[in-house]
Amino acid sequence: MTKNEKILKHLQCGFPITQKGAIDMFNAYRLSSDIYKLKKKGFDIESKLITVGSSTFSEYRMRKKGQVDLL
Repeated sequence: MTKNEKILKHLQCGFPITQKGAIDMFNAYRLSSDIYKLKKKGFDIESKLITVGSSTFSEYRMRKKGQVDLL
């Protein structure tokens, strides 16, 4: 199973993923690139910026069917 397939399966199971999680679980150091490739293939993945202390990072998750952004 490729790195992208592992990330996709993780998202499809309903789990979010961050860069740190991608490194720890899948040895994936370019998560944003992997997410971009999955989006280009038509997967509906959303990102959310998270701030903890002085650090800001993205969390990605599969958008649920029928979910609408209110922003």
